[in-house]
Amino acid sequence: MTGPMLPTASVVQVRCALRCAPPFLPAAPPHTSDVPCARGRCAYISALARSAHPSRVLHPLLLAVNMASIRSVLASAPLVGVSGSRRPTAPSLAALQSIAPLVAGAVVTGCASGIDARARLLWPSACVISAASFGGGRGAFARRSATVVQRVAAARGVWLSFPLSSRPAGLVPSASMSACFSGRGSGSWASLALALGLGCSALVYLPTGLTPASSFGLSPLGGGWFWRPAAPQVSLF
Repeated sequence: MTGPMLPTASVVQVRCALRCAPPFLPAAPPHTSDVPCARGRCAYISALARSAHPSRVLHPLLLAVNMASIRSVLASAPLVGVSGSRRPTAPSLAALQSIAPLVAGAVVTGCASGIDARARLLWPSACVISAASFGGGRGAFARRSATVVQRVAAARGVWLSFPLSSRPAGLVPSASMSACFSGRGSGSWASLALALGLGCSALVYLPTGLTPASSFGLSPLGGGWFWRPAAPQVSLF
């Protein structure tokens, strides 16, 4: 694992515009880029952190994040599952886009709007699981989401989650699909609960003001990011 990235003299001027920006900006004297402001108001900030690549400057949304941990988790994942709100905030969309270049393995996602749709744009070759494959009704969406999670778990991959709201009351990680998808109203949290219950490692981005329940075992990485390592595999021999 590489150490934390150190500041350099290159400066990027960043302006809030409540829309997504490229995940990396060229490291030439100073550039200006519009990015969403997590507080919902415009402000200029300076970015001083450079990525490991000498010709790139880190996306400003990643400056306060433990990038060594995120880079290590995503670079070693054979499969990454992406899930989240159908109505994500601009910072959530930008957070997803900001880490897209760090994903080295294959990607699987669902057919929904919002985070799923952005994942399909960022990774055109992603495997897309459609609810239509599981018949009709609300149960088809739950089976779709559970199938995406199960593929990631089988590959010992990483679950990327972008919920919009707080965890529904009573929901805890479980390896049981019926326990997680029990009509509590948040498919994003239900999918995350199943992923953790099946032993996946998880990277979770939460909008400003939200914190995960302690029962999910997520540790803060800074900048709205949280993570939990994969559960160790137990050998029967």
